[in-house]
This record gives sequence, structure tokens and C-alpha cells, in this order.
Amino acid sequence: MAKVYPWVVVPLLLAYAWRRSGPREAAACAVVGLATGLLILAPFLVDAPQGVVQALLDAASRPLQVESLGASLIFVLYWIAGTPVEVVTNFGSQNLVGALPDALLVVQSLVLVAVLVAVWVWFARGAAGPGRFLWAAAAALCAYVALGKVLSPQYMIWLIPVVPLVGGRRGLVAAGALALALLLTVDYFPRHYFEFVRLEDAGAALVVFMRDVVLVALVAVLVLPWEWLAMRARAAYRAFDRRVPVASLVPDAAATLVLVVVASFLLRALWLNLPAGSLIFDEAYYVNAARVMLGIHPPPGAHYADAPLFLDPNNEHPPLGKALIAISMFLFGDSGLGWRIPSLVAGMVSLLALYGIVRAAGGRPWLGVLTVILYSLDILSFIHGRIGTLDMMSLAFLLVGAWLWLRQRWLLAGAALALGTLVKVPGVYGLLAALAWQGLAMWTAYRRGTLGWRDVRPAVLLVGSYVVVVLAGLWVLDQRFTTYATPFEHIGRMIGYGFALQPTFNPSGITSAPWQWLVNAGQFDSCFDSSKYKQVIQDNFSEGSRYGVSGTPSFLVGKAGERTSKSIHEAVRAKERGLTKLLDTDVGRRAFFQDTVRVARNEPVVLHAVPYTITPQREARTVSLILEPPASALAWSQLPASSTCSWSSRVLSR
Repeated sequence: MAKVYPWVVVPLLLAYAWRRSGPREAAACAVVGLATGLLILAPFLVDAPQGVVQALLDAASRPLQVESLGASLIFVLYWIAGTPVEVVTNFGSQNLVGALPDALLVVQSLVLVAVLVAVWVWFARGAAGPGRFLWAAAAALCAYVALGKVLSPQYMIWLIPVVPLVGGRRGLVAAGALALALLLTVDYFPRHYFEFVRLEDAGAALVVFMRDVVLVALVAVLVLPWEWLAMRARAAYRAFDRRVPVASLVPDAAATLVLVVVASFLLRALWLNLPAGSLIFDEAYYVNAARVMLGIHPPPGAHYADAPLFLDPNNEHPPLGKALIAISMFLFGDSGLGWRIPSLVAGMVSLLALYGIVRAAGGRPWLGVLTVILYSLDILSFIHGRIGTLDMMSLAFLLVGAWLWLRQRWLLAGAALALGTLVKVPGVYGLLAALAWQGLAMWTAYRRGTLGWRDVRPAVLLVGSYVVVVLAGLWVLDQRFTTYATPFEHIGRMIGYGFALQPTFNPSGITSAPWQWLVNAGQFDSCFDSSKYKQVIQDNFSEGSRYGVSGTPSFLVGKAGERTSKSIHEAVRAKERGLTKLLDTDVGRRAFFQDTVRVARNEPVVLHAVPYTITPQREARTVSLILEPPASALAWSQLPASSTCSWSSRVLSR
């Protein structure tokens, strides 16, 4: 009687009793269940029959809740196509109103009824074993949650004890789908719930919709006759294959690789010249350095604007990458195309080299194609493959070197790794990785007692080729683009520059260590060290002290300026008559709190209330509130912005 959802299992229980013990046992179960329900409901019917009727009417007239399947679809359409969304707070939740939500509510309800009836009939017509009963119960409960007009996060708890009990491969797939739905739920609730409701977070809207889709997939896993569908699909495939051989329609791995590389090239080349005339990220260093190397003065105020022409002003890196950019600018002009074509070409070389690495390592052709597809979709490879920086060029040489090393072309591998280093110093890590792998092979040979020149030779050739190309290439480049007399002088400059770098705080918040990412430590330290909000916090602290706040957490509840609990009761009654807020405040965060607050005669009270429920009692009312505290309350309570729990207070009647 506390919740409606268990009733979807009642027909299954009656059918189970009928099939196992006969119609008399089923009738007895029905009578006992009905009598128990009436016994629980009797006091409420006697004391407040209109309240029971009103509760049933409210449940029937409740609109589409924002987290339900239809509502989440509308939220996604809002972000994609601007579909109007009207959110109202009533019935203790946030809901959607309008013609589209009402239509989806009808469709959703009809589908739910159809699925439930299908599950009941399917179970009633089959064997009544415990495993089959658990399967049908899980299907009915999942359908009720996924297709109901209300899908609050706590509803997911109903599925946890039931779905994992479903046996077989179907049960494993269902448990995995449930786990994914639970993860998606905790991803948006409670941290991003109100941003989602206020139409401020497109990501949260997408997560809610994905969770609902996963729940629908869970219902499909439990309800659909997959064995029969698979048999029919195999028969249809064989019939089609006899008429039109499927193998002839599927391109081979080589053709697919060409299509992937061409598609990757087109996507990276699209709008390569934009933003027109503007440099992106570290292009401000490398493109301006290439300009100077070409004899072009960068714009006034830009990096290296006053550097001597025809020399590389960015000598903390080797000149090769900037020389390639300069050649491209000479051919295609001082524009976005000229700046970025070397990175574009390097990106394509990286894709082909990665395929070669997979094949040289023993992978099948389709595994190589899959690897290239995944890498081509990586956001960093996409970005650096279309901006004028050094990273993609260096990576292309390193991947080519790795491919040559796997093919035992030791001299060429060392040369390619050296070219990667001549673009950017971290390319030396490619050599170290190859040497580490080769060292492991030598150690294995040593342990076997077979270590000889054949095992040492690859490392010697690799290192020798690398050292020769690095020193000779750097000397040639320095003769043209720098004033360093020897390669060792330039290497000393680059190493000294690298070791002289010290980690300093970046006010823009883009610099942080990996262990700081999850807690935004860089942004927090920036805000704290800047003292930007010091005076605001001090004012809030002083205000709290005036009101007698002596510890945390502390909350002032009620309406500003009121002194008695009677006024609070009147304010709650006003909310009950349809007011949406008791007080508008400047709110930065939304949170739930749990505390019992006693309102004394001399205590001022501050409240920003959203939905609540009122339970009639003999001499008191229990008011459950979702609070959105003012910034001052949040400041002196010293609670984190993501604090979430529930809050309630008892308001005594006068």
C-alpha cells in the first residue's frame, strides 16, 4: 500500500498459484491479498475518505515527470531543435506540461499496458516454475519503471533485488544493462539534476535520455523472444545470401582502410582555414617562428615580433617542425592552409603507420582497420591533426619508426625516430621505448644462455642510426636557422631550458596535475589565492554571527523578517494555495539538507522553498522541503557546493 509498483506482480502471483495449486488456491490468495489491502486502507477511508479519493485522482492526473522516457526525449529535442519545454513543480516533483508531453504520456501509458498484459498472458500460458516467475516479475517491474510516467531515481532501487535473479545469458545481459542504467543515474543525480531541470545542462539531458533508453533496452532483453528472433534472422540471412552473396557486398579490409583514411582527411581538411587570419593555441609560437624563418615579421605585439629575420627564434625546440611549416607557408601562403597542411599530412601518415604497426605485430587486417578508426576519432589526434603545431608531425615520425622497428629495419627505424626528435625533443621517448623492448628481448636471451651479437645488433644499429641522424640533422638545421656553432651547444640549450621550467600556477585554470582533475583543485586554488570573494565571505560570516549562528551546518528557515512559527505556518499554507516560491533570493547552488529546526520567537528565518508535501497530523504539520539556500547560508555553513541530502522541519500549529 506504500507504492503501486508491486501490483504489477500480483497477476503473476495469482497465475503462479493457479498453475501450481489450482483455482481454489489462486482465489484464496486473491481474497487474502484484497482483505489485507482493505484492512490497511480502512482507517484512512474512515478518517478521511476524500483524502484517499484525492490521492487516487492525483495519481491519475499526474503529468509527465521530467526524468521519464517521453520527457527526456523532449529535453533532448529542446537542445537539438529548440522544442519548447515548460517545466512546472507540482505533485511533489518537476513535470512537463503542454500538448507534446500529454501526447507522449498517452502513448507511453498505452505501450506500458500492452507490455504488462503481454507479460501476464505469456506467463499464465506457460510453465509455472520459480525461475520463470522471477523472469516475468523482473520484466513487469522493468516495464513499469521504464515506461511509467514518473521515473524518480529511487525507482531504480526496485529493480536491484529482482533483475540479477533472472537466469541464463538473458539474465547476464539484463544485469549488465541494469548496472549501466544505475551508473548513468548516479552520473546526473543529484549533482546535475536541477541544472537539467532548469535547461542549463545539455550533457545532463543526454545522460537522462541515455539512461531511459538503456531501461527500454533492458525491457526488450527480458520481454522479446530472442531465441525465436535469432532463428528467424538466421533463416532470412541464409535466404538472402543465396540470392545475393553477402560477402560480395562487404568491402575488404584494404578498401575499408582507404575509405577511413579518405573520410578522416576530409573531416580534418574541412574549414582548415578557419578562423581566418587567427592563430590557435600554440600556433602563436610555431607559426610566428616559421614566419621569422621565412623573413616575415609577425604582427606587432605577437610572439617574436622583434626577432631577427631568417633565424629560428623558438630555439627551445629543434627547427625541423617549424621549417616544415615554413615550407608549407612558402607554397600555400601565410594563411590557415599554409600553417596547418603539415599537421594534416602528418595525421594521415600516422593513421597509415598505425595500421602498419598492428599488421607488423601480427594483428589481422580488420583489427588494424578498427584501430585506425578508433584513433581517427580520438579528439586529440583530430585537433592536432588540423592545427599548426609540432605534435602531430613528431608523432607521425615516431609511429613510422615503430613500424620500421617491428619490421626489423633497424637503421631506418632509428632515422625515423631521430626525425621525430628533430621536430620536438620528447621524440626521444620513442627511442627509449624501442630500447626498453629490445632490452627485454636481450634479457630473455641472456636468461636462456643464448645471448649473442644477433641479439645485441638491433639495439646497436638503432642507437647508431638515431645518434647520427640527430647530430647531423641538427647541425644542418642550425647552420641555416640558428647561430649555434655545434649541435651539442643547441642540445645543451634545449636541455637547460627544459630543466629550468618550473611548475607555476596558471591563473586561467588550464594547468593542473592529473590527480587534481577530479576535484578541480587548480580552479579552487586560483579562486582562494586571488581573494576575489574574501570580502563577500566575510560579510556573510558577519551576517551569520548577527543571527546567532555559532556552528556548521546552521540554517535559518522561514520567511525573512518573521518572528513566530505561526507566520511560517501561514507561509506554508500560502504555498499550498499555489505560490511557487516563499521568497526569491540570489541563489548560486541548490542542495538538500536534513535537520530539525526549532523556530524561537526572536529568530529571523530565511527560506527558498520548492516542492513539498503536507501530511495532516493531530497538532502539527510535517513539511518536506527541497531547499535552495541563499549564497550567505551556503557560505557560513561551509558545505561544498555538491552537498546533497534531504531536509524536513516540523511546523507546530498555533
